[in-house]
Amino acid sequence: MEFKIVKSCWSVIILSFACLVVSCSSTKRLNYESTKKTAFKVSHESGFYAEPFNLTIDHSSQSKIYYTTDGSYPDTTSQLYNSPINLSAYIGIPGNLSSIPTTPLNGMWQLQYFKWIPPKIEVTKRAATIRIREFQNGVPTSGFDAFTFVYFIGKDDAQKHQFPVVSIVTDKKHLFDYEKGIYVPGIHYDSASWKGPTDPFWPPGNYQMKGKLWERPAAVHYFDEDDELGFSLDAGIRIQGAVIGGFPIKSLRIVMKKKFGDSILNYPVFKDSKLSTYKRLLLRTSGNDFLGTYFKDALLQDVLSPLDLELQSSTPSVVYINGEYWGIHNIREKLDKHFIKTHFNLKEDQFDIVEVCETLNHGDIQEYKNLIDYIKNNDISSDDVYGKVSEQIDIKNYIDYNLAELYFGNSDWPGNNVKLWKEKGIGNKWRWLVFDLDLSFGYSQMNFFHSPDHNSLKDATAIDSKEWFNYDCSTFLFRTLLKNESFKKQFVSRYLELSASNFSADYIISKINAYENLYASEMEAHINRWNYPKSMNSWREEIDKMREYARNRPKYFKAHIELTLNVNIDALSK
Repeated sequence: MEFKIVKSCWSVIILSFACLVVSCSSTKRLNYESTKKTAFKVSHESGFYAEPFNLTIDHSSQSKIYYTTDGSYPDTTSQLYNSPINLSAYIGIPGNLSSIPTTPLNGMWQLQYFKWIPPKIEVTKRAATIRIREFQNGVPTSGFDAFTFVYFIGKDDAQKHQFPVVSIVTDKKHLFDYEKGIYVPGIHYDSASWKGPTDPFWPPGNYQMKGKLWERPAAVHYFDEDDELGFSLDAGIRIQGAVIGGFPIKSLRIVMKKKFGDSILNYPVFKDSKLSTYKRLLLRTSGNDFLGTYFKDALLQDVLSPLDLELQSSTPSVVYINGEYWGIHNIREKLDKHFIKTHFNLKEDQFDIVEVCETLNHGDIQEYKNLIDYIKNNDISSDDVYGKVSEQIDIKNYIDYNLAELYFGNSDWPGNNVKLWKEKGIGNKWRWLVFDLDLSFGYSQMNFFHSPDHNSLKDATAIDSKEWFNYDCSTFLFRTLLKNESFKKQFVSRYLELSASNFSADYIISKINAYENLYASEMEAHINRWNYPKSMNSWREEIDKMREYARNRPKYFKAHIELTLNVNIDALSK
């Protein structure tokens, strides 16, 4: 079953604790030996099987095979292979990961919204994960490489996913160790303060640690919608996102680096994208929206797909960790330097990326500083001045970007989640990137609530604001450009075009219905695993809030434009 979404397909992800060593690009199941040379052979490839079987390993009489079934790295103290492995012994047994708390269990009041809760049902292992190393005279024949195989066994249609599947295998300690585990509060929670109003809103912990030291080796298998093995590779994983690491289910970043085994992934992950090469992928849990619809950001970027914007491809998926069901994750592109390099065929030193309020992300910031200084020191209402600014800013892109953020009512913007980029050189222009739209379209969780009548345009043009979401420097460029009549007219004209197309209630509601229908197939199992959203009824209530927003937003946004910009929309539309 195929369902197109923001340059994507629907996928299921399986996270297994281990290091994977195979990389492939074919969309069909590949022979394991075709991608990595081994001195041994296994009787069955990684995949889905209706019935249990005994796995045999054919190897040289001069070598010994050691293997593990828990995701740990095999060595000469592991199980010695001397007879076929009965995989049925590793299927249907209780999982030992799903009962590990991934947030503090006690703390400040806000913890009530996202505290880890034990699964509603017992989580058992659906997949057997076998990691193999071959030794001769006590020395591994493939150096540090371990070979990882994942076997999903069972013919129950109730277990069939509508999405493709990704499996990540890694040693349990990489995620859950007190000192070094990236998925738990751990030592960095116990050594921090989280008791009063001066402490962070979100609980500190190991999951908020950043940098290369907090990347962990993992084996990643991807199975397509037909349960065929698409790719497998050795990669690194780390927690993605700043504050949302404190949620019970975490977003993960898959990092392709030579140190982990594979420096690049060559596979068409997103079926509607022309790209098939990736250095980074996200397994995203919908950010703050994990409490709500679980697809808001992906849906809203889908709505924007015909516009002149840089967007993240998306593929909904299900994750397993070491054979245990881990719920829905949306495979996404990461908007970073690797995104720009691959999408625009550039080298690292050929472009700059800037974040909110002249914060450097990549490259050099001087060109952007010079632009802002020019705008500050000249009269933008002058056509000559505006003309020079237009030579450096892609105005069409910037207007589409602002209209999207404003119409959707993103309450985590413009003081946050801002990125723009430009290829170096005369004649190239700054363009804006769209991401993290979770706190949009009537989001109403954890004391956040912006109804359809919220005047986001007023917030985005505020002067001297000290609020975190729209402090003064974050509103400067947009409110200043609106002082130019040409820019303002183009902004209003573009809104009129979009109000009759991508922003219309009928169009957006049709998208909402499609997303709801497909996610419904997986949502109950996800809720049973994580208890978020609270129930299928609460999930559908959140989706209904999006429909209500879509129906009512047009009249309010029109009024906000007329009031804030002092224009008559009806007169302009004639």
